[in-house]
Amino acid sequence: MHNEEAVVHGYNAEESGPFILFSHANLNNYEEKIRRWGGEYADDIMALYNPSTDEEADRYWSKIYGAIFFNYPHYCLNRLEQEKGVPSWEYLFTKDNGRLGSWHSGEMVYTFGVIPEDSGLYTEEDRQLSITMHSYLVNFVKSGNPNSGTLSGFEQSADSSKVMEFGAHTGMIEEPDLALYGILDRMYGWEKE
Repeated sequence: MHNEEAVVHGYNAEESGPFILFSHANLNNYEEKIRRWGGEYADDIMALYNPSTDEEADRYWSKIYGAIFFNYPHYCLNRLEQEKGVPSWEYLFTKDNGRLGSWHSGEMVYTFGVIPEDSGLYTEEDRQLSITMHSYLVNFVKSGNPNSGTLSGFEQSADSSKVMEFGAHTGMIEEPDLALYGILDRMYGWEKE
């Protein structure tokens, strides 16, 4: 979301879910997948995410794929906006609701406050999270700042080392994939000075 003078943006914890439904990883194919996407940085990635089980290989592959195509671009957008002096707030949606959850676009029903009242698919915790997320969005649309009234704590992170988590926990947290993003910075030629 943006209002021409500021940006609110974010990504989901399991962005890759629908995109790798038919390309899961296991110990037999994990290294091949990482080498295909990581190129000369594959060894660095595999040192960071070195699975010992098929389940770990699949979980790590999901995280790496999501970072390459979704999460890392948000990290870069946030840094670019901050460098240009554009106010930018970044979030990470982590709510696991047993349905779409934190897959790609899973936060939309929360953000826009459109959980159907008569739906039994969502709990009271989901509804409260939706109210919070929607309120931040409305504040942003009205003023260019998601913090207003009773809502606060959605900080800007000039170095993108922190994000606002929306999930079972709501609040600022350390960006969980900074080590991977450091590798991707080198891979894509954007090393921090």
